[in-house]
Amino acid sequence: MQQVAVVTGGARGIGLAFARACAGHGMSVVLCDVAEEALAGAVGALEDDGATVLGVAADVRDPAGMTGLRDAAFARFGRADLVSLNAGVALRRDVADMSEADWDWILDINLRGVIRGVTAFLPALEEQGSGHLQATASFHGHVGDPEFAGYCVSKWGIVA
Repeated sequence: MQQVAVVTGGARGIGLAFARACAGHGMSVVLCDVAEEALAGAVGALEDDGATVLGVAADVRDPAGMTGLRDAAFARFGRADLVSLNAGVALRRDVADMSEADWDWILDINLRGVIRGVTAFLPALEEQGSGHLQATASFHGHVGDPEFAGYCVSKWGIVA
């Protein structure tokens, strides 16, 4: 049985590189991203490389979007073996200049997006009796940086 990787933030950067690595190891891949045009391009590129790919446009800020991602993965492939909660954003702004909206934006994507992914997928992985959850943190999840305060807080939360 072919294993299945689900990758949020999968249309570019680390997420796309991770998806390529999974496909290179023979896994089917479910790519999730909020940027639909970039998602379509990433799906096409992986398919051109011979991978079996499903693209799902969803926003990690939306609990229903994460449930929909899980449902789409299981509807197409019947399982998920590796769920990479990778979607994330960075904001270079001194902590003194961070607004409430800045904090909400970065925490809602970087930290609560991981929480929503765990909430959506963990029961399904437990029910199937196997699977792994992986959340992308950062060097900034281990050290502080006043110019990336919100990013550091969100990544420390993932590490914790």
